[in-house]
Amino acid sequence: MIGWDEILNDNVPNNIVIQSWRGKEALVEAAKKGYQGILSNGYYIDLMQPTVYHYLNDPIIENADLTELEKEKILGGEATMWAEWVTAENIDSRIWPQNRSYC
Repeated sequence: MIGWDEILNDNVPNNIVIQSWRGKEALVEAAKKGYQGILSNGYYIDLMQPTVYHYLNDPIIENADLTELEKEKILGGEATMWAEWVTAENIDSRIWPQNRSYC
């Protein structure tokens, strides 16, 4: 089972995966509690960020106070595309990498 950050509490078994929309700190917290995790925050491809923005988003915080076992619990990131504002006319622009540079 995979669930958003909100399901993380002391009553949830450690065999579920936490999907963090809140950010890297929430992912670190889950790993410290023994849960595997996936980072979504920073990979929202429907926001039309440049490709480099997504590639530079490392799910593990640099200098995070995690053991090697806890670091292994962080599975990576997931590119998410929310469909609230997507139409047949704009879907390609929302799902294909943007090769723009920052201005």
